[in-house]
Amino acid sequence: MQRLVFILILIVISNITSYSKAIDSIGHKSQELKMDSVVKALNERNEVIVRQNEILTTTLNAHSSIFSGLSTYFSIVSILLTIIVVILPLINYFFVLKPSRKAMKKVASLEKELLLKVEANFEHYLQKIEHDKGKELIKALNTGPKALTAFSNFFLLRTNTDFDSDDQETVIDFFEKSYEIDAID
Repeated sequence: MQRLVFILILIVISNITSYSKAIDSIGHKSQELKMDSVVKALNERNEVIVRQNEILTTTLNAHSSIFSGLSTYFSIVSILLTIIVVILPLINYFFVLKPSRKAMKKVASLEKELLLKVEANFEHYLQKIEHDKGKELIKALNTGPKALTAFSNFFLLRTNTDFDSDDQETVIDFFEKSYEIDAID
């Protein structure tokens, strides 16, 4: 009987070990299945993250190129504005101020010339008027002593009157005639 017990114990132990091996293999298989499902879930999650990362990278690259283009555009605009700000005063100086200064100098010289000519012409005109009036008064002396008042007033006020020889003879003839001159009030 001891042997039988011993065989029974051996059978029980072998059953227990085989049963425990089966349980271990089932547990191991379930762990593998769990691990496989976890790995599968992690791989799917990783793929989703990789796709999202690619989308974000593409979006960032697109935005980066847009901002790069805008910065290039604003750089070009600022360079053009700088050129305009520098060139506009130069254009203003060379095409407006410098010619206007030359024109002002020309106007000043023309003004001086014009004033001299006007002064000379005006002086000549006044001399001509005085000369013509003097001739009229000398001719009026032939009418009689009544013209003597206008004649004397005219020639007393003017010191520079040029007489022709005919005019001088007319005045001398007037004074050689002995007119009776009335007192003037």
